[in-house]
Amino acid sequence: MKLVDPIAFFKVFGPLLLGLLVFVAIAIALTYFFKVALPDYFSRKKVKKSFESGEEWRGDQEWLDHLRKMDPTEFEEFIAQLFRSLGYNARAVGHAGDHGVDVEAEKDGVTHLVQCKKYSKTNKVGEPEVRNFLGAIDHQHSRGKGYFVTTGYFTSEAEKFAEDKPIELIDGPNLIERIRSLKKEASENSVSGV
Repeated sequence: MKLVDPIAFFKVFGPLLLGLLVFVAIAIALTYFFKVALPDYFSRKKVKKSFESGEEWRGDQEWLDHLRKMDPTEFEEFIAQLFRSLGYNARAVGHAGDHGVDVEAEKDGVTHLVQCKKYSKTNKVGEPEVRNFLGAIDHQHSRGKGYFVTTGYFTSEAEKFAEDKPIELIDGPNLIERIRSLKKEASENSVSGV
């Protein structure tokens, strides 16, 4: 039995194998681009446009319903945009295994961590979730504050637990109040020419 000479084999089939490898790499890159990067870009752009457009909503409940209908990635990007509007350098970082941190918001050299929970009006964030978030803050050795943002509410146990911790709890009504305040401020600045 005669063995194939590897040098001769690669002289004949090397360019074909290299071309196949390049084709597979391009196919993977294009798949990532069209399935992940491009939709993510348009999602962020849509959220930013929605946030900055000054859309008028009929009421707070409609705002909350709108936020609750967002997919988790859109909601996290919306919260990151909210922090950017407050002068933070913020980015959504949430993904599977994110250890409870969905947004990192840096201001004045200090990184603040944000946990986002899209909950219905009947769901409440409990003390165990706030405790886990405190663990995430400690795990990342964050010197900044933690913000736990939900479209729902917090249990009294969660509120009591957070009282003396570096965590600010932002429930649905408080979130809407902050959004309205930012929109009002933006509207006043555009009227006054600022």
